[in-house]
This record gives sequence, C-alpha cells and structure tokens, in this order.
Amino acid sequence: MTACRIRTTSSSSPFCSSSRWSKRATLIPRHLDWQSLERLDGEPLDAHYRHILVELGKKPGMLGTIFRKAQNRVQDPAKLKRLISDLIGRETWPRWAWM
Repeated sequence: MTACRIRTTSSSSPFCSSSRWSKRATLIPRHLDWQSLERLDGEPLDAHYRHILVELGKKPGMLGTIFRKAQNRVQDPAKLKRLISDLIGRETWPRWAWM
C-alpha cells in the first residue's frame, strides 16, 4: 500500500514557531489522504470524510490524538466539496509539510 508522510512536532503545540521537527514520520494510507476526497462528490464524499476522521482517530501517537473525537460539522456535501476543492485544495502548502 502506498502512503504519504507527514511530520509531527515534538512540541505539544504543532503551531509553535520554535518547535523542532522530529525525525519520525507518520504514514497516512492513500485511501485516507486528502487526495482521496478530491475525486468524490455528494453522499460518497460525506461518508468517506467521516470514515477518514474515524480511521485517523484510531492511529497511534500524535495523529490519533489530533483526530480522536473529530466530527464533521459540515452538513451539506456540496459545501464540503467546495471547502475541499475551492478553498483548501487551491492552497499552496509548504514543501516541509509533506516531507
């Protein structure tokens, strides 16, 4: 199974500018990554997004801690699609976020 990697911080706050990146990488399976959402629409998108939240919440370490008890607050699948493709999907993410 192919997976993408994200880095976690050793600091308790992932947004702390002085935090150092750890050498550990957490693997996110392709079927649970951001791109798996981009190709879906409607009810399948909503169901898959909820599935991703549950499955990532089961992962060990920081990843599981972040997603544990996560909830989908977007009730309309069309708004979720817009959020994914038009707002977040068009963002340019820093290279270090995916190394």
